[in-house]
Amino acid sequence: MKQLLFLLLPCCAMAQIEAPRLGVFIDQHNGLRPLFGLPGALLPGPVAAEGVVSAAASRSHIVWKTADQICIQENDHPATCDSAPPASALIAFDTAGRPAVIEFESDPPVIAVSFNYRIENRDGVLVRVAYSDRSEMPLPGLSAPAFVQADGSVIAMGGESLVLRTPAGEDRTLLDRKVTRIEPLNDGLILLDRASVLRLRDGTVFRLPHQEDEP
Repeated sequence: MKQLLFLLLPCCAMAQIEAPRLGVFIDQHNGLRPLFGLPGALLPGPVAAEGVVSAAASRSHIVWKTADQICIQENDHPATCDSAPPASALIAFDTAGRPAVIEFESDPPVIAVSFNYRIENRDGVLVRVAYSDRSEMPLPGLSAPAFVQADGSVIAMGGESLVLRTPAGEDRTLLDRKVTRIEPLNDGLILLDRASVLRLRDGTVFRLPHQEDEP
């Protein structure tokens, strides 16, 4: 298992010359995969860790959570893993790409974090964004899934559409259909339902290639 964990970033580092790493995602078998390429030419990499329940990546770090461990890997260094409670994790990075928040359980429940924002929710209905300076912004009309961008804007479901709500309270529709899972990638991209990638600047959706079953 440790050999698999250590392979993730060295493979990515070699591939970055021709295929930039856009992030990581968890496939339908709970395998952690790097995502290479460019919008319109996406290439999932091989499974690098198994039994993964949460994961996120910046350009320098990858963090992933299994049933009982949290693992962090920086560039091509070996991963370090520590014991963790049996729950999924919310993971966020600071502006330098370093892991800044790893949150397992909280009260009130938190559905998404960044290094200085938290989205609180009740039964999937979003309540507010709580900022690190103790200010807050209510989120009426939005529901899970959701995440916070570095500028404080929130991407979440607004009825049957995926919307972006700015800190000023203005909404922009990103996608006119419902999604059940959204995960941020690099370069202004987000992963939708582990099956496609949305480019935020123009709303273009790119399908992931078919993921072959691993032996």
